[in-house]
Amino acid sequence: MTNIDIPRSLDSTIDEILGPDQIEFGSIVGSLDVIDLHNNKNNFKVCPIVGATNVKCHFNKDLLPKALLGINHFVEINESLDYKIAEKFSHFMDVSEIEIPP
Repeated sequence: MTNIDIPRSLDSTIDEILGPDQIEFGSIVGSLDVIDLHNNKNNFKVCPIVGATNVKCHFNKDLLPKALLGINHFVEINESLDYKIAEKFSHFMDVSEIEIPP
């Protein structure tokens, strides 16, 4: 088995190659899955109807009741979407609103 040394600067090199995030405002409709509240992370994943396989989302703790109600349901989330310039679909969203359609 061969050991490979990975430089500490690898994260910054990858970020440099991918380029900075481009931020747009919009919404995503999809299934809300996996809520992570550990150490006040307040993240969840949404699996959109179209586009990316999943989008990591951050929400304020005042949205926790709606996030919990949205688990395993389709939701519409709104606010800023982060894209890598070379990608078609968002990889991250800072959520300000969660709507659960009837």
